[in-house]
Amino acid sequence: MNISSTDNSTNSNVNISTMKLAGLLEEVKPYIASLPEPQRSEVIAPIELLEAEVRTGSPDESKVRTALTSIKTIVEGAAGNLVASGIGGLVGNMLAGR
Repeated sequence: MNISSTDNSTNSNVNISTMKLAGLLEEVKPYIASLPEPQRSEVIAPIELLEAEVRTGSPDESKVRTALTSIKTIVEGAAGNLVASGIGGLVGNMLAGR
């Protein structure tokens, strides 16, 4: 047991609104076709999950965060692709509450 240790962890508790999520999807969806394979195919499932959550009117925060994190991870696999970089930036901003 280390009594002098410090916990430097950060808890991110940003509430993602339905409107912001719908806006993100509207902005991102037209560019999915421009992603390279396999990212194009892999990103479909989390996008569909987010769309379903928006339709509920009260998105499940845990499901939304998981799907957004998945999208960010998937597009990071397309290093050098400008569309993937843009999508990753948008999703990262939403996860950060910006």
